[in-house]
Amino acid sequence: MMKGLTLFDARQNYWEFLQANYSIEVTQRSWNEFNTALLRYVLPQLGFQREDLIRKMTSAETEAALAFLKTQPIAVLLKFRVSLQQGFERLQASKASRNTYNARTEQFLDWTEKQVWHPDARREKIRDQCCPPILTGRGECSNLKLTHQQGIRQAYRLPPNSTPVQLQKALEDYERFGCAPFYPGRVTEKLKASSLRTYIKDIRLWLGFVANHAASPVDLKELNLTSLIPLITKESLEELSGRQQAKLWREAKRKLEATICEYYSFLKGFCQSDSPHTRLNKLCALLSVAKYLYRDEVERDTDYQQIPICTVLYRYLELATAEIKAWRTAGHSVVDQSKKWPDPVEGKTALTVLRETVVEPLRLECAPRDRWGQFRKRWAIAKSLQIFLIWHSLCYRPPGRQEELRTLKVSLSCLIQRPAEVPEDGCYFPEPPLERRHKNENGVVDDNYLYRTYVYENQVYPEGVYVLDIRSYKTAEKHGPKLILIRNQILPDGKRLYDYFDQYLCGMWVASGDSEDRFYQWWEAGLQGQRGRWATKGRMEFEPETYREQASSAQSPLWCWGYMFVQPLAGKVMTPQAFSRAFEIPAHRLIGKRPSPHTLRYIWATWAFQQQLSDREIEALAFAMGHTVQTLRTMYEKCTANEKYRAIDEKIEELLLQDLLREASQATQGNLPLLIQVAQQLSPEEQQQLVASLRL
Repeated sequence: MMKGLTLFDARQNYWEFLQANYSIEVTQRSWNEFNTALLRYVLPQLGFQREDLIRKMTSAETEAALAFLKTQPIAVLLKFRVSLQQGFERLQASKASRNTYNARTEQFLDWTEKQVWHPDARREKIRDQCCPPILTGRGECSNLKLTHQQGIRQAYRLPPNSTPVQLQKALEDYERFGCAPFYPGRVTEKLKASSLRTYIKDIRLWLGFVANHAASPVDLKELNLTSLIPLITKESLEELSGRQQAKLWREAKRKLEATICEYYSFLKGFCQSDSPHTRLNKLCALLSVAKYLYRDEVERDTDYQQIPICTVLYRYLELATAEIKAWRTAGHSVVDQSKKWPDPVEGKTALTVLRETVVEPLRLECAPRDRWGQFRKRWAIAKSLQIFLIWHSLCYRPPGRQEELRTLKVSLSCLIQRPAEVPEDGCYFPEPPLERRHKNENGVVDDNYLYRTYVYENQVYPEGVYVLDIRSYKTAEKHGPKLILIRNQILPDGKRLYDYFDQYLCGMWVASGDSEDRFYQWWEAGLQGQRGRWATKGRMEFEPETYREQASSAQSPLWCWGYMFVQPLAGKVMTPQAFSRAFEIPAHRLIGKRPSPHTLRYIWATWAFQQQLSDREIEALAFAMGHTVQTLRTMYEKCTANEKYRAIDEKIEELLLQDLLREASQATQGNLPLLIQVAQQLSPEEQQQLVASLRL
C-alpha cells in the first residue's frame, strides 16, 4: 500500500478513471451519484459533523467534507459498505435511493479492490473463491401458483389414527396382496412399492370422501373397502335366479357409478380439480381395490374383465384416458406451463436457457466465500454443491424419473486391499460387491449406485471416472440396467465437473492465509504443505444416516453406504416432495419459474424434436429416459404448432425460392433493368443465391 494515501486521493484517482473510460454524460452522472453516497451517507458515519443531516449540503459543507477526506487513511475503505448502510438507516433513505447509491458505491469499491494500494489487496488473490451475489427478492416459491385453485387445499383423507381396526387390517392385507413377493391366489403382477404408496394415498382419499363428504356418508365403524367397491361373490349368487342375479349386479353397478360420479363432483367443487389425470389416478386405485376384493373369483388376470363391477371401472378408465388424449392434442393443462418453462429466447432451446440461467449461476454459488471475501457457512456451501449437482444431472444428461437420483447410493467402505489400479492418492468410491447390493425377491439387483473407478469397460482412466449404475427405476424390468459414464465436463472457467463431485463427497479444501488456517496433511500430493482450511465437509455437513450391511460370511467386514443426496436438516433420504423443493426453489429464485424434475423430461423430449435428432438418436434418448420412442413422441414432446410447421415451411420456401430464382434468371437474361428490379425485392441471402445461379 502506498504510504500516506488518503480517501481523498482514492476519490481523485477514481475521477480520473471515469474520465478516461466513459462518456462525459455517463462520467458526470456516476460521479455525482457517487459523491452523494460518499459525502452525505458515508462521511457522517466516519466522524464528519453536520448541523443538519437531512438538508442538502452547502458549498461550505462540501469544502469541509473534502478537507475531512484528506484526514481519512485509505484503510477506511474496509468500513465503506457498513458505513453506507448505517447512513441509509440514519437518514431513512428510500428504497430507490438505496438502490442507486449502493450501485455507485459498488462500482467504486470494485475499482479500488483492483488497485495495488487497496488495504485488502488479497481480495484479488481470492476473487475466484468468491461467489456472485446470491439473487433473492422473488418471495416464497409457493406464492407462484401453477393452477387456478384458490386458497389452501382442504384435507379430506382418512388419516391412519382415525382408521377402524377392521379397516386397518384390510388395508394391510391389501398391501400384502399388492406388493408381497408371494400372495396365495394373486393372478395380477406384483405392484412396485412406489405405485402401492400412490394407491394407498388415493384409497385413503376415497375413504375420507365416503365417510365424511358423500351424500349418504358411511359410519366410521362400518367403513371398509366394500364401502368403495360392492362385493358380490359366487356363493351369494348360487341360490338366485338369472333375473335376480342380473338385478343384484345392476344395483351394485349403479351404486358404484353413483359413488364415482358424486366423487367427480366433489373433486371439482371441494378440491377445485377437473383434471382427467386426477380422475384416472383415482380410478386406478379403485380398480386395484376391486382386484383385491374379487381375487377369489378369478383364475387369471383377464377374468376381471368379465366381472360386472370391474367393467364399470374399465369403462370409466377408457373415458378418462380418452379425455387425457384430447387434452394432450389440444395442448390443454390445468397447470400453467408458462410458469414452469423458461421464457423463450430466440435461437435457443429451453434446455439451453436453463443451462445458462440456472445451472451455471448455481455452480458459481458453490464458491467457499461470499461476495465480500468472507467464508460462507460450511453447511451452506454443501447445500449449494448438492443443488448444483442435482440440476446438472437433469440438464446435462437425459433425465430418468426423480427416484433414480433420489435413491442414489454411494459406498462409504473400501476394500481392505487397495486395488492395483487405484493410485495411492486417488479418490475412490468403489462399486459394492454384488452380494452387498440390494436385491428383489427374484434375486435381481435393484438399487442405484454412484461409484468412482479407474478401470471401466476394460479402459484405464488414470484420473478416475464417476459411473452411474441405475438398476431400480419404474421400467427397469423392460429396459434393464443403465450404466452411465459421467463425462468430466470442462466448465466455463476451466474447472472440471469432477471437482464438484469430489468437493461434495470428500469436502472442500481452500488455500488461504488466515490466522486460523493450518497446513494440509491429507491425501492429495498437490496440496501438501499449503496453508488453508476445510471450507466444508460436503454431504457430511448434513450428518447423513449411514447404513451397514453384514455379508453372509462372518469373516466378511461390514459394508457401509449412504444416500448421495439427503435432506440437509434431517440427513435422511430425500422424499419426493423434498427433492422437488430442492429443484424448484433455486429456479424460482433465479428466473421466477417453477420447473419440477419431471418438467425436464418434457424439455428434453422437446429439445430432441427441435434439434431434429435422427431416429437412432431419439431411440437412445428414449432408452436413457426409461421409456419407448412412442411415449417420448406422444406424451413428453411439447413443441409448439409453429415449431412443428417450421420444418416443412422452410422446405417449401426453399423449393419456391429455387423456382423463383430459375424464372428470374431466365426472364432477365439480357434485360439488366429488370434483373435489378427483381434483385431489389430479394433478401440479402436470396440475392447471394441469385448471383450464384446466374454464374452457372
